[in-house]
Amino acid sequence: MGQTLRCTSYPARTYAPLLREAGLNIVHEHISTYLPDFPGARPEEHLFIHARKPSSPAASPFGQRRT
Repeated sequence: MGQTLRCTSYPARTYAPLLREAGLNIVHEHISTYLPDFPGARPEEHLFIHARKPSSPAASPFGQRRT
């Protein structure tokens, strides 16, 4: 902490349309707020999106396809 951090990103509302335009289906979307335990820290929004290809089979947690 106490270091300069430069971040660039799209606004949260922009990601889902970009993923859909790329041909992915949104399975779940969630925004949570995190408040770092640091004096003067401001709340941060974290976006979580679970998306997949329309015809892709479910994958195991280890990256291998289920049969």
